[in-house]
Amino acid sequence: MKRKIIALFLTASLAAAALAGCGKVDTTGKEDTQAEETEAVAENEAETESSEEIETVIEEETTQVQSGEEHLLFVNGYDKFFIVDSKGNKVNELDISELQDSEFTEYTGVTPMEYAEGVLYLAGTYYEGDVFCKDIVAYDLESKEHVAAYKVDKEEYVNAVDFYNGKVYVATYDYKGSGDTIRTSEKVLEKDAEALKYTVSDSPLNPVLAKISADVQSDKDGAADNYDFRKCFTRELEENGYLVAYKTGILRIYDENGNETGYPMNEDDYVSIVGYDSDNILINVTRYDIGKTERTLYCFDPKSGEKKLIDDSSKANTILYTDGFLYYYEDLSEEFGINNNHVYRYDPASNTSALIYETRNVPGAVYNPGITGFTVINGEVYFVDVMDRSFKWVRVNYDESGASYTDIYCTLKEIDKLKYGDVEYVSKTVKCPDCDTPLNKEYVEYFVFNDSVAHSAEINAELKAQADLAVENYEDYGTTCEEHLEYPEQFCVTEETRVDNIRFIGENYVSVDRSGYWYGGGAHGMPWAEYILFDLTTGEQKSLRDFYSGSDEDFANLMAEVAVRELETNKEFSNQVYNNEKEAVEASVKESTTLDTVTIRFEDKGVYVEYMPYVLGPFASGFVDLFVSYEELLGRDSL
Repeated sequence: MKRKIIALFLTASLAAAALAGCGKVDTTGKEDTQAEETEAVAENEAETESSEEIETVIEEETTQVQSGEEHLLFVNGYDKFFIVDSKGNKVNELDISELQDSEFTEYTGVTPMEYAEGVLYLAGTYYEGDVFCKDIVAYDLESKEHVAAYKVDKEEYVNAVDFYNGKVYVATYDYKGSGDTIRTSEKVLEKDAEALKYTVSDSPLNPVLAKISADVQSDKDGAADNYDFRKCFTRELEENGYLVAYKTGILRIYDENGNETGYPMNEDDYVSIVGYDSDNILINVTRYDIGKTERTLYCFDPKSGEKKLIDDSSKANTILYTDGFLYYYEDLSEEFGINNNHVYRYDPASNTSALIYETRNVPGAVYNPGITGFTVINGEVYFVDVMDRSFKWVRVNYDESGASYTDIYCTLKEIDKLKYGDVEYVSKTVKCPDCDTPLNKEYVEYFVFNDSVAHSAEINAELKAQADLAVENYEDYGTTCEEHLEYPEQFCVTEETRVDNIRFIGENYVSVDRSGYWYGGGAHGMPWAEYILFDLTTGEQKSLRDFYSGSDEDFANLMAEVAVRELETNKEFSNQVYNNEKEAVEASVKESTTLDTVTIRFEDKGVYVEYMPYVLGPFASGFVDLFVSYEELLGRDSL
C-alpha cells in the first residue's frame, strides 16, 4: 500500500541549498500566544463566526484506511498532526508533545518528516554537550517501537526525508566546503523486511550532486539560493529526467551523468525555482531596489528554451507546483493589516490562470488565510482555516459558481481567547495630499469581552478608546513628493498591533496581551509587547504603580539584584546581554529601569519585567526578561 507525506512548514530558518530538488525544514514554532502560528478559516470575517454560512460535511471518524494512499497533514508550530486517506478522511490523530513525553524522552524535540507503510519518520534533536545533534527516527505506529534510523552528521542540515520506491532518502547539506560553498548530498535508508532496522548507504547520485554543488555554489550568490520541494534528488531525476539549479545569470539543467545545459538569465535578477517537472520549470524573478521590489512569475520550457509570462503584477506569491499545476496567490486587500488572498491555479499546457477561491483573515488569529498548510491531495486543495473558533483542516470545493469549505474534522487547536469574546480592529492609511503616496499605515486589534466577564462594558470601552487613539497618533518623515515617490516603502511608517492572548490572574484580574511591530525604514523594524491589566471588581486598568509602594529607584535596585542573580544561574540570560560582567549588568539595569519604562507581564506568582531589544542586549537577543516573585516585590504571595 502506497503512503505519502504532505509536510508543511511555516517558516524557513535553515541556510539555503542552491540545488533544487529538496525542501527545507524549520523545526522552530511558536504558539498563538506569542504570535507565530496558524489557524483555520471561513470565507470572510462574517462567515467565520457563523457555521451555517460554511458548507460542512459530517463524516464518521474511522481508524481504517479509506483508500490506497495515506497522507500526513502537519503544520509546524502545532502539536496535533493527522494521517488522512486520499479522500481526506481522518485515519489517525497524533500529538507531538504526548509522543515526546511517552516515546521520545531522549530527544529535546521531534518533528514529523515523512510517513510510509505504517512507519512515521521524525527529526529528533538533542545535545551532546553544547553540540546540537539530530537523528532521523523511525517510529512504528502499531508496535510503538522506535529507532534512530540515521544519525545525521553534526555539520549537516536536513533538507528533506522522502519515501520513494520502497526506500527512505535523506537529503542533506553542509558547509564542509571552502568559503561560502554548501555541499549537498543524499543518504539512502533501507528497512529490514522483518524488523525496524535500517541499512544506511550513500546515494549513487552523490558524485553528481557534488559536481553540481561545486558548479553552482562557487560564490556567495549561489549559496544564497533557496528551494523548497520536499522531494529527494533521486525522485526528481527519475521522474523529471534532470536536476535543475541556478547560479547568478545561468539556469542550469543536469542529466544523470552531471552533464550541464545552461540558459542565460539577467544577472541583476534574483531567480528562485518554484518547482519543475519533465516539461516545465516554474521560476520567480525578483528585482530589488531601495524601497522597491518587482516580482514576476515565468514558466520555462527546458526543451525549447521558451519563457512564458504567468504574472508580472509584483503581487503574486507562489505556493506549490504539483501534478502539473502551479498554485499562487495575490493579497488584494485594500485595508492595511488585513489579508484578502485570491488563490489561482496556473495550467502550463494552456498558459492560463484561473481564480479558484478567495478568503480573508479573522482578526486575532495569526495565520495566512487560504495559504497556511496548503496542500493538494488527488487534485483537491486542503489548508488550515478558522472555523468554529478553532484552527481546522478544511477541503476546498470549487467550481465555476464559487468555492465552499468542508470541515474534515482534523482540529489543530481551539483559539482559547475567543472563549471570552471577539477580536475587532481599526485600520487607517494616511496618504500624501499631493501625490497620494501612503505615508503612514496603522492596524490595531482590540478585544471585545462577552458578558461572561465582569465589567466587560467598561473594559471594552477603554480598549476601543486606546485603539482609536493609536491610529490617530500617526507619524511620517515629512518627506517631499519626489522622495517618497522614489522610495515609497522606505518612507512609509507602518505599525501593526495584534491581540495575542487573554489571561486571568487569580480571580480578580485579567490581562489583555498584545504585541506589535513598528517599521520606519532601514534593515528591520522594532517589535514590542504590552500586557494591559484590568481589575475585574471595578473594570479599571491597573499598572504596577497601583501595587508597588516603593520608588523608581527602589524598583531599579531590586531589578539589578535580580539581574545579577540571573547572571550567576542562567546561562541564557548571560548570553543575551551586551556585557555579562556583574558590574556592567547591574549598572545597565539600574540605568534603564523605572516603573514606567519597562514592560510588566503579570503572572500568578509574580511578574516578568521585559526589556526591549537594544536595552540590555543586541537586537538579535530579542526581549530580555527577568522574573521577580510577588513575595519579593510586594511582600505577599499573590497580586
